[in-house]
Parts: sequence; structure tokens; C-alpha cells
Amino acid sequence: MAAGPLECDRESTSLLCLVDGPADLFLQTRNYTEQSKFASRLCIQRKPDGRPRFDLRARRIRIASLHNDMRERIPSDCDYVFSVEDDGVVRLDALKRLLNVYMMYPFAGLVSGVEIGRHGFAHLGLWSVDDVYEPTTITSLMPGEGVQEIDASGMYCVLTRRNNFVNHEFRPFGDNDLGPDTQWGLALRQQGYQNYVDFGVWVEHRLPDGRVLTRANTTVQQVRLTKEANGWRQEVVN
Repeated sequence: MAAGPLECDRESTSLLCLVDGPADLFLQTRNYTEQSKFASRLCIQRKPDGRPRFDLRARRIRIASLHNDMRERIPSDCDYVFSVEDDGVVRLDALKRLLNVYMMYPFAGLVSGVEIGRHGFAHLGLWSVDDVYEPTTITSLMPGEGVQEIDASGMYCVLTRRNNFVNHEFRPFGDNDLGPDTQWGLALRQQGYQNYVDFGVWVEHRLPDGRVLTRANTTVQQVRLTKEANGWRQEVVN
């Protein structure tokens, strides 16, 4: 979501909202969708599957299902897909800035903004791995400047070309038991693409308890996941 009208060419931009929640949330989102000025608009309600939202396994299953549903609805004449999530507030110029990065790197896999917070840790949803084919160590990035290379990111504010999105089958778990967003980033890297982050595109992360994580009010942690025989061990590096 954006704090106001997203800066873009509205005559060539379409809006697709998938609502995985109660009826009142769907109605609120549908009203916004219908009132927007995008070239085409579609708001769809998906019935909640009843799984507990705090369960990591259920969460990954739901996220993979949502993105697979979404990629089937992207029209063939679309050039780029810009993904945002309901618990983040993006800059009004986020799409324009990420498109500018694509102009610099036209063969990028994806271009991401920056959000703090994941599973109770105040780290960035940006990742670097030791080996994109067989990762054994995955480390979150610390805040930086400008545009930098990454291996994967969350999908809270990410831009990609249509084919990079619709041709990927999102899986809740992969061979390395990572989430669907990280698996997608690594899949792009394995195809020879380079992924990027623009550290000028920060996203406000709104938590269920009412807190809002921003660069100004949050001390960023760095975490490292190390693959072991029975899964991944996560530790805070600093």
C-alpha cells in the first residue's frame, strides 16, 4: 500500500488486489480499487483457509498460493509486475525509482526496496548467500546507500519483468527449505540474472501490535542462517 496516490503513468498501469482476509477488509479494498484511476482494476477475495496465521509453515503455504494465483491473472500485455504487501507503506515514488534501476540494469531479475522486520527480528528483508545453487549460509544485508547487488528479497516492494514472475512456480518449501520469496530470488540468480536493491526506497513496516518499523526508529539487526543436518540455524550477528 502507498501513503497516497502512487506516482506512475496511470493510463498504462493496472491494479490487481488479492485479499486473503475477512469480508470487511475485502469491501474496503474493493472500494479503494474501484475509486482508483488505474487503466484497469481488479479486486478478488480469497477465502481464508483456516490455518493459524502465526504458524510459519501455514504462512509459507498461503504466500506461495497467493502468488501462484496472482501470476495466473497477469495479462499478457503487461511488461512489469510491482508487488507490495498490505502491512507495508511504500514511498509514493517507489515504482518510479525501481523502474529507473531497471533502466540502468535492463536484464535484472528483480529490483527491491527495503523493509525492516521478519519473524520477530529487526533485520532487513534482503539476502546474500554463499552459493546460489546450494546455499549453506544466508545472511541479511545491513543498511547501505544507492543501488547494490543482492541474491534475494521479500516481496513487500519488488519490481520484476512479467516473464520473471509468471514463469516461476512459487513453492512454500524448496530443496533448501527456504520461503517462497527467497526461493524465487535464488531461482532468478540460477538462471543468470542479477538482483538489486535500491537503498533509497524504504518501506514502513506496520506490525499487528500497532508498531511501525522505520529506519528512523529501529536499530537494524543482521541475522545469519546456517544449514545443518536437521534444518537451518538462525543467529543474530550483531
